[in-house]
Amino acid sequence: MPILYALIARGVGVLSDYTMHKGNFQQILASLLLKLEPNRKKIFKSEENTVYTYGCNGLTFVCLGDKDCKVDTAFYFLETVKDRLFAKYTDDQISNSVSGLNFDSELKTTMEEINADPNPDKAKAVIANLSIVKDQTAENLSKILERDIKINVVLAKTSTMRGIAVNYRRSSVAYKNAMCWRKHMCTIILVAVVLVAIWLVSSFICGFNYKKCFG
Repeated sequence: MPILYALIARGVGVLSDYTMHKGNFQQILASLLLKLEPNRKKIFKSEENTVYTYGCNGLTFVCLGDKDCKVDTAFYFLETVKDRLFAKYTDDQISNSVSGLNFDSELKTTMEEINADPNPDKAKAVIANLSIVKDQTAENLSKILERDIKINVVLAKTSTMRGIAVNYRRSSVAYKNAMCWRKHMCTIILVAVVLVAIWLVSSFICGFNYKKCFG
């Protein structure tokens, strides 16, 4: 039997589910519901089973298929479950449902039908596959855009760092020139002070006209 378990959820709240097998499927898939994005189709694979999810109108349709379950079959099943759910309940009835929906029997019937004849209606299969491709393409584009944004941020930061480095180099050169000029000025002032000091000492000893020393 390709499809082992199915559920319908709103957020993390399960509205209806059904399985022909024993197991804690609901508990296992409950953690997965937290990771799902609204209105997207997703596939989660493991060694033995594959989980197929389909979001629509705030609801999440999920089925668990074995290793023999085909993608076309799984999403045809989910599309059929969705159509039968909205044929039986209005949006308001689904939104106002607190304790779940009386839909387990429909899940059972649909699962039995699909498992008995797993080849989906070709038109619906094409639509389902196109929807998957569209969602995957949108997700890939989103990742590419996100990556480009990150690259642009890195480039902007690199450009900023380059500008800071250039400004730092210019400031360093200007500081170095200022320090050299200050050093030269200090040397000139020191030489001038020494010369003035020599002149004052010699003038004190020899007189300002140096007659005492050179008579």
